[in-house]
Amino acid sequence: MNKNKILIADDSPEQLQLLVALLTKYHQDSPLLIASNGQDALNIAKINRPDLILLDWDMPVMNGIETLTKLKEEETTQHIPVIIITGIYHQPDKLMIALNAGAIDFIQKPFVEAELNARIQTYLNYINLNKQFIERQQELVKKNLQILKLEKTNAVNTLNTKEKEFSLQLLNLTRKNGLLIETQNFLRNILPQIKDLDLRSQINSWITKIKCDSQDNIWSRFSSLYGRLNNDFFNRLNELFPELSPGEIRLCALIRLNMSSKEISAVTLQSVNSVDVAKHRIRKKMQLATSHDLYRYLWNLK
Repeated sequence: MNKNKILIADDSPEQLQLLVALLTKYHQDSPLLIASNGQDALNIAKINRPDLILLDWDMPVMNGIETLTKLKEEETTQHIPVIIITGIYHQPDKLMIALNAGAIDFIQKPFVEAELNARIQTYLNYINLNKQFIERQQELVKKNLQILKLEKTNAVNTLNTKEKEFSLQLLNLTRKNGLLIETQNFLRNILPQIKDLDLRSQINSWITKIKCDSQDNIWSRFSSLYGRLNNDFFNRLNELFPELSPGEIRLCALIRLNMSSKEISAVTLQSVNSVDVAKHRIRKKMQLATSHDLYRYLWNLK
């Protein structure tokens, strides 16, 4: 059974006794709060947040309508349902005053016990249903947050796995490219020792072919791998800076991996100085100051 806190505000000891007896009889599990004037009722409501308030109209210090108005002005009490009880004001216009001030019902004294209890029970049932609805909504929100948290964790784990795979494949490509570079350098070193002109021509062709194949191969596979991991990066880069050349776009991707000029040099077969010059050219096209961190700028580009 729900334990609904009920605040009774009435300056008449006899009426308080009747109301307490009625509520004790029909709602014995509900804690009762008592006030003998409007100001006390307002203070008690702020502190205890009752589920329902039975408020007498004619009270000292602050009458029922004034108290009701104050309750509806307070963020912490404006949601509490209030029933106005009066033995003086029976006119229809008084009923409208109470309802316009925010009361949910208007009961006249002397009240019929069964009628008053029926109205109280109706509002308590509504209050409890509303509480259950809010609790269910909170549970749904909590479950959705847990699901989102799990999905985010899975997404991060998936991204980390993909990044690790990408890093390993990029490292593998770089090593293969390094072997091609060594082969290219070896052929260049032995070239002066070759006397046969046809053989020299063939070796030169192989040197050129190795250089072209190594660059084309690594960039083709790099773009494929990087594109799967960062689907929108290349599109966004082309959209914002259409004047960037394909080589500069590739360089931006390597910079976004936080690779140094030396590391980029090893991958691209360019000198470190050429990489730095290309970086400067990219900054100029992007209108970025030298002090601006190009890596962070590209990393945040989405």
